[in-house]
Order: sequence, then C-alpha cells, then structure tokens
Amino acid sequence: MRTVLAISSLLLAMSFQTPSQETHWHFEKENPKTKKHIIEIDAAAFEQTSDRHNILLHKMSARLYDSGESSYIQIASEEATVDQKLGTLTYGSR
Repeated sequence: MRTVLAISSLLLAMSFQTPSQETHWHFEKENPKTKKHIIEIDAAAFEQTSDRHNILLHKMSARLYDSGESSYIQIASEEATVDQKLGTLTYGSR
C-alpha cells in the first residue's frame, strides 16, 4: 500500500539540471519559532527523475516530530518519491 504524506509547508527547495543518481540524501526542517525539528528525511541514495519536480529516494527513513520534539513517528521504505510541486512524500509498496 502506498502512503502519501503532505509536506507542502516543508517544500524541498532543490533543483537539478539533468536526471542523475547520487549517494546519500538528507533533509531536515525546523520550526522557525521554536528551532525544534519538524521532520528529518534520510536516504541511502537519490535519483532525479525525468519529471524535474520528483526525486526518487532509495532506502528512505523519516522522522516526523511532535510540536515539542519529545516524540516522533518513524517511517521507513525501500523506495519513496518526493514531489516538490505537490509537496508530498509518497512511500510504501506499489
């Protein structure tokens, strides 16, 4: 089952010129007022797809923190897609 997580307020400001594959990808976002983490995403590798808005993540893990950063939800997936245009992170089996 594929899951779509809305991250529109956390849009990842990344752009790539051409499709490519690289090793290790990391993104984190903090609340600008409290300086506490909102989300952290790590991937063993990433790949820019032919659609310049999408980034394919391999062996992805993410932590979604509560407002006080006292607890988080852990997500892990072999593959995930970040759609920068829609502001979503889609993960899970197809």
